[in-house]
Parts: sequence; C-alpha cells; structure tokens
Amino acid sequence: MRYPLLAFTLLVLASLACGLPNPLASKPTPQPTVPVSEEAAQRAESKLQAAATQVAGGTVEMTLTEEELTSLVVYRLGDQLPLENPVIRLQDGRIRAEATMRIKGLSQQAVIIIVPAAVDGTLQLTVEEAKIGLLSVPEDVLDTILREIENAITNAQSVYIEDVRVENGTLSVRMQVQN
Repeated sequence: MRYPLLAFTLLVLASLACGLPNPLASKPTPQPTVPVSEEAAQRAESKLQAAATQVAGGTVEMTLTEEELTSLVVYRLGDQLPLENPVIRLQDGRIRAEATMRIKGLSQQAVIIIVPAAVDGTLQLTVEEAKIGLLSVPEDVLDTILREIENAITNAQSVYIEDVRVENGTLSVRMQVQN
C-alpha cells in the first residue's frame, strides 16, 4: 500500500528535478493587470516622504493607488525580490498582493491578502491568506513582511493611526505624528 504513494512522491520529485511540469503547482489565475510606471512609483515615494516629514502633532492623510503601490514594488523592490508581474489590488477592505515567484528555476504563484485596521491608535494588519503555490507562508516570514509594511506606512515614527480605508483601488491612512 505504501509503494504507490512512494512512487507518486518520487515521480513528483523527479519531474521537479528534470524541469517537467509540476502536477501540484498552483495555476495562476488570470487577472487584469495594474498599469505600472516610473512616475507612479515616484508619486508613491513622494506621498510616503511627505507623511514622514509631518511635524509632531500634525495630522496627515495619505492615499495610495493600486498603480502607485504596484509601481513602487516593480521599480523600487524588483531587483531585491524574486518576483515577476507583481500586482497589488485594493478592494473591499483588503490588500491583495500577487506575483509569480521564481526560486532556483521553479515558478509558483504567490499571494498574500491583508486586512488593515486602526485599533486603539495602532495599525493592525491581519493576514487572511498567504501562500506560495499550495504551501502556506511560515509565521516568522509573515511577521517580517507585516513589520516592513507597518514601517513603510508609519516611517517607523511614533504615530497614532486614526483611520485606515481600502476601497475602490485606494489605500487611505489618516495618522497623527506623536511627540
């Protein structure tokens, strides 16, 4: 009874080693693309920089679009990450990031869905789903990703998050810089 399972496992491993199609690989779901541009990446950087330079006690509202966030990932992080065709969607209170991840010649569809919220003045990011292919992303990796997102939004400053909204292709954060 164990031999068929062993044979199947060896077949999958052999197909991966030989570069044959992986029968367990997730199939990317065709989605409309988000336009990317250097200008959109620059707009996103400018908005993040403006929020970072807000004086203590001041309130700032920052709104980023799908195009700006996707362009920021493509043009500023593209060389640092093994991602192809990243797309960030902002709908129904969720941030959905998808890309094809290439590691050592293997391609898998990666997806992370995050629900942001303002809770008692802090930015709370809840992960609804995080997968690479059929595998869930480990908790320690998720913690690192969430910390980086929080730092990018708050610029690692002491801020009081008043409101976070994700709707119709935009992410809006209203925050007050603390002393």
